[in-house]
Amino acid sequence: MKKYFGYLWFFFVLFLIGQKSMAQVVVNSGGDVIVAACNAFPSAAYSIANIELSETNATNFSIGNGKSFEIRLPNGFYFTGSPAANTKLNSSTDLNNIGVTIGTNTSVLQVLFNVTNSVTTDILVLSGLQVVASTATISGTVSYTAGANMPELNTTSLFSLSAATAAETINGGTAVADGATF
Repeated sequence: MKKYFGYLWFFFVLFLIGQKSMAQVVVNSGGDVIVAACNAFPSAAYSIANIELSETNATNFSIGNGKSFEIRLPNGFYFTGSPAANTKLNSSTDLNNIGVTIGTNTSVLQVLFNVTNSVTTDILVLSGLQVVASTATISGTVSYTAGANMPELNTTSLFSLSAATAAETINGGTAVADGATF
């Protein structure tokens, strides 16, 4: 009987370890993006959809200060504007001191925050994201790279970012295409 309980205990511990290893933070974005330009490149600032990092369990973001990660654009694209970060859905949150800045390398968005508790299931939202394509026909993948004290996510691809094959020529008036006004 002791042997049976020994096996039962062993499998229970494996189950618990497996539950912890299955913990995850899910990254959502608006999908692939094509940046258009009017008359010539570089393009005007082009708004992209919010990027959300969602816990599937309240303990997915481990408690700690100075957590950081980066969103990296492919070569030939750069961030512009005033990006912001906040939390979604929960009036109380385990996240605070959230900051987002465009790095000195403008193709990198840097995010820094603290996790003070593991009580609520949090969603970190990056908003106000705008990109510029420096030239036509460039493309690549927007990626996430873990920074300091951030083991919850590994490097991952988020979505494809491409520039149109040529600038649109418009004579007079205003054009609106895919959310950008020219």
